[in-house]
Amino acid sequence: MTETAPIVNTEPRLPAIRKLVLGKLEVEDYQRSCYLGAQAIVMTRSQALTEAKANYTRTQDEAKRGVEAARAAGEPEQARMWTRRLGTGRSAIGRHEAALQRAQSFLEVIEAGYLPIPRIPALRVELLRETIPPEALEVIASEKEHGLFEYFVVANGEDARADHYRPWHNATSRIANRDPILMGICNGEMFPLAWWR
Repeated sequence: MTETAPIVNTEPRLPAIRKLVLGKLEVEDYQRSCYLGAQAIVMTRSQALTEAKANYTRTQDEAKRGVEAARAAGEPEQARMWTRRLGTGRSAIGRHEAALQRAQSFLEVIEAGYLPIPRIPALRVELLRETIPPEALEVIASEKEHGLFEYFVVANGEDARADHYRPWHNATSRIANRDPILMGICNGEMFPLAWWR
């Protein structure tokens, strides 16, 4: 009888999220992947903000030169058009600042040790029409003190299939015999905080 060699996985390591989908949960890998991804997003958003500020400065310098040149040439309509360009570009900086702030908030949540889960249908806590156990309410109070999450939701047990899904704002209670999960929301991502029966 011949012995067969043990099966060795020669494939490169899969990304952490793929492992979750395949059911091979390796928490440290997933946490590291989330952290590195969040750091990369912060860096990208920071670079985009720096570029937007540089573009704004160039645009403002060009507009000032245009106004002066139009006035020197005696062209009032050109001066008005260049004057209007003086105010442009500031809103782009505001959008990039907001995106950077959201990315930094997400990174803070990851650094605090929370792990995001796939988004699932859930009810905002203030819209839930059933009692939440005191322990879960204490978790909400504690997390509000830390200020990491924008708001809190409870998974309502809805089937995620499109033909059965009801948006959270239309539902007021969870399905019976399903265990609710309390989650904090940061930058649109869900972070589990507590569950109960």
